[in-house]
Amino acid sequence: MDRVVLDTSVIAKSIFKPRRSLPDEIHRRELNTHEKCRAIINLLDERCVPVYVPKVCAIETAAVTKRPGNKNIP
Repeated sequence: MDRVVLDTSVIAKSIFKPRRSLPDEIHRRELNTHEKCRAIINLLDERCVPVYVPKVCAIETAAVTKRPGNKNIP
């Protein structure tokens, strides 16, 4: 049986689109990464692959979302 361990960066980048205020080249690269991360998570879901997320990911994801300047979180 296949199993996957997800890293915090894949989770966070799949949830949040990059800020539009980034320089164009960086924004395009980060948007591409965002879409790839979403595709990975969707594929895992479609194929019912068991996903393991280390406990520390919850803390890391919370830290990323609460960083100063993150416009995605009120």
